[in-house]
Amino acid sequence: MNRRRFLRIPLLAAPLAALPVGAYAHYLEPEWLEVDRQPVRLPGIKTAGIQLGKTIRIAQLSDFHSSDVVPNALIERSIDVALAQKPDVVCLTGDFITHEKKWFPDWYVPVLQRVQAQALCVAVLGNHDLGWASEPSQKHGVLVSAIELLQAANIPLLQNRWMELTVRGQRLRIVGTGDLWSGWCAPELAFQGIPQDDVPQVVLTHNPDAKELMADFRWDLMLAGHTHGGQVVMPVLDFSPAPVKDKRYIKGLKPWNDRQIYVSAGVGNLDGVRFNCRPQVSVLDLHG
Repeated sequence: MNRRRFLRIPLLAAPLAALPVGAYAHYLEPEWLEVDRQPVRLPGIKTAGIQLGKTIRIAQLSDFHSSDVVPNALIERSIDVALAQKPDVVCLTGDFITHEKKWFPDWYVPVLQRVQAQALCVAVLGNHDLGWASEPSQKHGVLVSAIELLQAANIPLLQNRWMELTVRGQRLRIVGTGDLWSGWCAPELAFQGIPQDDVPQVVLTHNPDAKELMADFRWDLMLAGHTHGGQVVMPVLDFSPAPVKDKRYIKGLKPWNDRQIYVSAGVGNLDGVRFNCRPQVSVLDLHG
């Protein structure tokens, strides 16, 4: 069973339950936004030296999936909620669009410009941004739309490159990679030229399965999306529709060897449904 078929399960439930469950999964939960706050301890962050506060706050927004089934208002509201948390950095981890022809660039550019105007914002691309439908065999043409979108919004695209920031007096490196499914994840380029020191390093990548390609490089925290948290989560079934090989990393903050990985449940969705997996704005407070 692939993810798209599984996502329709709430609509095909037993006759007595089908109407309320299907209505909830289609009309209510997909727009019932939640904020997930996580304290994250990172080596190299010198808490005592951070100015104006005890943490560096990152807001992560992932998988907007601008399309005919994800309302513009939901994306705007997620941005409002993220900015209300007063983040030092906003990280966008891909899948800005779903389909090549079903999104709204005239609306999208000023919305993303507002993020960059209020906080430092960086981004990586997802598989839908690059033309992958859901599996590599379903490629339908490389898209430049998302790249042009970020350029127009003046948001740095960390496509296999890194940048160093100074936030509240603390140095922080953010390393971005290309998308795994698209074949653009190139850690040897993304980490090229990084000094060998103890500055904390955060990796942005769309697909958490990319961690295996980055095992030999130094990083402390990975931020990813792609899974939608499972999107339709039914505990009674021993199956997850999340499109990743490693099912341990579908949602939330978890350790991986001596590092940490945080996977966002994302804002948008595919096919207009969510069940037991609300759309999410993620707030991570980094401390020493």
